[in-house]
Amino acid sequence: MKIKHTKKITAIFAAIIFVFLALICLTASGCSYTIDYDYIQYDGEEGYYVVKAGGYVSSLTGTLEIPATYGEGDKEAPVKEIAQEGFRGCAITRLIIPASITKIGIAAFANCAQLEEVEFKEGSTLKEIPQGIFGYDSSLTKVNLPYTVETIGYYAFLECKTLETVNLPQNLKIIRARAFEDCYALSKITFPEGLESIGHLAFYNSALTEVIIPDSVHDTQISVTDEQGEPQTETLLGLGYGAFHTCRSLKKVVVGSGITVLKSGVFGYCDNLEEVYIPSSVTKIEEAYFSGGSILYGHAFHNCTSLKIINYAGTEEEWAQIQIENPSYSYSGSTFNNDALFEDKNDKLTITYNTGYTA
Repeated sequence: MKIKHTKKITAIFAAIIFVFLALICLTASGCSYTIDYDYIQYDGEEGYYVVKAGGYVSSLTGTLEIPATYGEGDKEAPVKEIAQEGFRGCAITRLIIPASITKIGIAAFANCAQLEEVEFKEGSTLKEIPQGIFGYDSSLTKVNLPYTVETIGYYAFLECKTLETVNLPQNLKIIRARAFEDCYALSKITFPEGLESIGHLAFYNSALTEVIIPDSVHDTQISVTDEQGEPQTETLLGLGYGAFHTCRSLKKVVVGSGITVLKSGVFGYCDNLEEVYIPSSVTKIEEAYFSGGSILYGHAFHNCTSLKIINYAGTEEEWAQIQIENPSYSYSGSTFNNDALFEDKNDKLTITYNTGYTA
C-alpha cells in the first residue's frame, strides 16, 4: 500500500509541474525564443556578427529573414555567419538568407519540419552548403542555391521528403556523401559541367528518373590532414559507392567519360533501370564491397532486373576487356551479382557497340 501511495503522489506532482510549465509558456516571457547576435572582431579586420536563435526555438514560426547588418553606431556591422545548429528545430515556414552571409554552420536549420521554402538573396558569395544544413526538413519543397556554391556537404538535404527539384549551380564541384539521401520526391536533377565528384549514397533512395553524369566527374587527389594534423593525400571518388542505390524510378543513365570504375552498389536495386550508356573509359565494374564480414554495398548493377540496353562507346573487343566482377553472394536472404550486364544471363539485354552520346 505504501508503494502504491508513493507512485500516486509522484504522478500528481508530475501533472502539477506539467500544468505549471504550460502556464509559463502562455506568458509573454515564458517559452519564447530570442535572436542572438555575437559580435566578432579580429585584429586589423572588420567586425561582423554571427546569428543564432536562443530560448524556446520551436516557438519561432512564420518567415525568418536574417538581416544583412545589425547593431548601431560603432557596433553596426554585417551579419556574415549563421551559427552551428543556430536555428535547429525551429518552426519557420520560409527562410530568407542575405547576400552578406559567407558561412553557415553545420545543421543550422536541421529538423525544421515546417520549413517549405529557402531563398538566398541575389549577390550571395556563399561557397559551401554545409553538412546537415537542411537535414530532416520534411516539408522543404523549394530552394535556390547561389551560383557561387562549390560544395554541397554531407547529409545537406537528408530526408527532405517533399523536395522535388534542386537547381545545382554552375560552379558546383563536389556533392558529398549522402547529401540527398532519402529525398523520396526528388525526380529531376541536372548535373552541371564542371562537377567533379558525386559522393557515396549521395542520391540513395531518391525518385530520379534519368541521370546524366557529365564528363567532368572524375577521381581527384585532394590534400587533407590526419588526426595528428599531418598532411595526407586522399582520393576523392568521381562516382562514389552506392551513389544512386535504390533509385527505383530510374530508367536511364548516361555515365560520363571521366569515369574509369563503376563502384560497388552504384546502381544497385535500380530495378526499373532500362538503358545505360557506358563510355570506353570504364575499365572495371565492381562486385560487392565487404566490411567486417558484412556486405556494405552490393554489386554495381545488382538486382537491375529491367535492364534492356547497354550502349557502349567502344568496340565489342574493348567491352570484353572490361573487368566485370561477378561472383554471386547470398547474404541476409538476398543474392548479389552483376548478372544484368551479361546477355547469356539476362535474356532481355542487348549490347550495342561504338555508340556515341551527345547530351
